[in-house]
Amino acid sequence: MFPPPIEAGPEVERISSLVGKHFTITGVRYTPPEAVIINVNVGDAELEGKFDALRMEMIPLGYIPIITTDQGQYVIVVTKKRDLRFSSVYVNLTLLILTILTTVISGSTLYMSYAYPDRKMDAGEMIASAFRPENLGMGALTFAFPLMLILGIHESAHYLTAKKHKVSASLPFFIPMPPFISPLGTLGAFISIREPIPNKKALMDIGAAGPIAGFVVAIPVTLVGMHLTVTEAHIMPSNAPGSVELGISILYYLLASLFPSPEHLVIHPTAFAGWVGLLVTALNLLPAGQLDGGHIVRALFGPSTKWLSIAMVMFMFIAGFLFFPSWIIFAFLIMIFGITHPPPLNDITPIDFKRKAIGVFCVLLLVLTFVPEPMKEVTPVYSGRIELLPGETTEKDAPLNSTVMFNFSVTNTGNADMEINVTVNSIVDLEYRGLKLMNSTMNCTSYYNTSLAAGESRNLTLTFFIPPRTDLINKTYFSKIILERVLPDNSRNELDSLPFMIHVVRG
Repeated sequence: MFPPPIEAGPEVERISSLVGKHFTITGVRYTPPEAVIINVNVGDAELEGKFDALRMEMIPLGYIPIITTDQGQYVIVVTKKRDLRFSSVYVNLTLLILTILTTVISGSTLYMSYAYPDRKMDAGEMIASAFRPENLGMGALTFAFPLMLILGIHESAHYLTAKKHKVSASLPFFIPMPPFISPLGTLGAFISIREPIPNKKALMDIGAAGPIAGFVVAIPVTLVGMHLTVTEAHIMPSNAPGSVELGISILYYLLASLFPSPEHLVIHPTAFAGWVGLLVTALNLLPAGQLDGGHIVRALFGPSTKWLSIAMVMFMFIAGFLFFPSWIIFAFLIMIFGITHPPPLNDITPIDFKRKAIGVFCVLLLVLTFVPEPMKEVTPVYSGRIELLPGETTEKDAPLNSTVMFNFSVTNTGNADMEINVTVNSIVDLEYRGLKLMNSTMNCTSYYNTSLAAGESRNLTLTFFIPPRTDLINKTYFSKIILERVLPDNSRNELDSLPFMIHVVRG
């Protein structure tokens, strides 16, 4: 779409007069109908201030100046602003209210999953419980408020920084999502920059302000959430189908190391909000297109960053196939909004050391917060192991009229709770005395059946009696202990076995 036409004659003269107030003009060319090209002389030290003053005078009049170089000379290209219509502030307010509602309902669902991990509910019960006032209140307090605070501070920092540089920008647009489809209740928020960014300094400041401000809020939110996760300690009963494991960034891992905890804890909704805040920081800092990271690297490295942006999009496609399919959607969105970043109006004046340091900090922040696979559904693994206890052996000598015992352990080596059954093949001639928990006074049984949590072990004792029969002397008997998983239909699946040998000797 081309800008509106500039009329020859008086309008060209008016534009030249505006430029002449700030620069020494050495030539004027009119390229009908869109632009006026004006060659100017200006000292390098004065360029930034004079051009910014020209921009501030022209923008309200509907003109956009761009300064560049041509054969070693400074050239100002002036075009007209496009006639764009912007939505009413009521749209921002409506989206904000809807997003608050959807995040509160999502928070209610998250809180129920956290507070009652053992409770099994169908879809109808889940929806009904999510709208109970006490659950809505806890969802708002523990999830919606901290998440909206992170997102709101992020976008407000963009908005205020744009205003500081006198760049027209919209108020934040929050994006609601159906709460029982999205675990977050939102796809985040954004502001609309309504005119070109004036220079590299503004580009860096506007791009970096949001991620840094959101990050500053996300850190205490995450720490509070981790503290609540550990102190309240709700144990996940099983990593059963449908449970989700969160990817851990370097920074999240370092923060979690401050709160040692047992495995299989359900994450507190506030900790999840902090995790989302750190993920949002990483997503925005990706050096591609017109993301915040795209602004930052464009300010640091100039036009050559288009190749970095292309490489980043290609990386997201690869990561989508290897790790997390949603990266592919994200890559397409970047392509739709533009892989290459438009230059600022003044793409000549370099940024200062302070802003370079901010850019480097943002790159480091991306490394610390990036997660290749943010979420993955946990596939239950059912596996078990039988092992002899220390000091035991699978081969034992036993005299007549004696008992022989094997002490062993059974361990759930999978990631899901399961019901197990331990049996022993019978041995002709020997008297089977049964299985029991080690050091237990309970009666022995012909088998041992129990439920084992993921990682749990039980120590068992197997006992045989050697009858006082001389015909058994010097005979060797073989058998094995069998560990089976009991399936929901009561069928069994063998997981492991342990062979053993009893050699009858003369006493």
